Amino acid sequence: MNFCVIYFASEEEFISFWKVTPNATPTPSYERWLASFDSQVRQAKMQGFTVVKVKADIDDFLAFCRERNIAPDGSARRSYAVHKAGFDS
Repeated sequence: MNFCVIYFASEEEFISFWKVTPNATPTPSYERWLASFDSQVRQAKMQGFTVVKVKADIDDFLAFCRERNIAPDGSARRSYAVHKAGFDS
């Protein structure tokens, strides 16, 4: 089974995604997010998942949301990751 995750290669990308999320909680630090991300990836691998990391691209993500008429929130980020990994077809 696959486990798709969106990842941010830089703090700049991370912050740009957080800024477009409606009703977002306060932005955690990139370092804190990265530690949590790494932990979740390790945990998924230990459970037997194949982890597919999808690089974040804010412009592509916003276009994805516009095309589907969805808010750019956490649910949209998950859908975007699945789409970019090619698992939504």
